Amino acid sequence: MSEDTSKPEASPDRRRSGGSALHLGGLVEGTEVLTARGLIKVEDIAAGMRLVTRDRGLRPVAFATQRLLAHGEVVRIAPKALGAPAEGSAIFVAPSQRVLLKDWRAKAMFGRARALVSVRKLIDGELIKREDMRDARLFSLHFDASLIIYAGEIELGSADPIVGFLKH
Repeated sequence: MSEDTSKPEASPDRRRSGGSALHLGGLVEGTEVLTARGLIKVEDIAAGMRLVTRDRGLRPVAFATQRLLAHGEVVRIAPKALGAPAEGSAIFVAPSQRVLLKDWRAKAMFGRARALVSVRKLIDGELIKREDMRDARLFSLHFDASLIIYAGEIELGSADPIVGFLKH
C-alpha cells in the first residue's frame, strides 16, 4: 500500500509511540462502516467484529478507541470527491484521517497510481471541506495491521496498530 511520505504535520490526532508518528485519524459518531453484517455505525463496532477490508477480506477489529474533539474542526467528504457514486452520503472525519486516493491526484501529488493521504491535504472547500462540529466524538478502529476499510463507499486507512496493546 502506498504511504503518504510527506513531512508529518503537528496535530492533536497524531500521538507519538516509540518515536514514530502514530496515525489515529477518526470517524465522527454516526458514520457507517462496512462490516460482515452490512453497514454499522462506528460507535457500535466492538472488538472481534469483522470488517470488510480492501486487500485482506474480512478482518476482526482488535479494539476501538474514542475521544472527544473539543476544537470542533472535522472534514466533510462528499462521496463523489473520491470517486464513489454521487448518491451516497457524506462522511465526517478527523482532519488527520487517511483516505485512499486513486485518481489523477495520486499521480500528480505523489507520483503514484494510489496513495494513502491525510484528508486535510485534499481540502478543496467544495467536495472536501472543513466543518465546525463542537464536541465531536471520534472513533478509531485498530487491527493487527494497517488496513483499508470502507465508510459507505469511501476507502479509509484504519488507525495504526498500537504496539503493546495487541496480543501476538
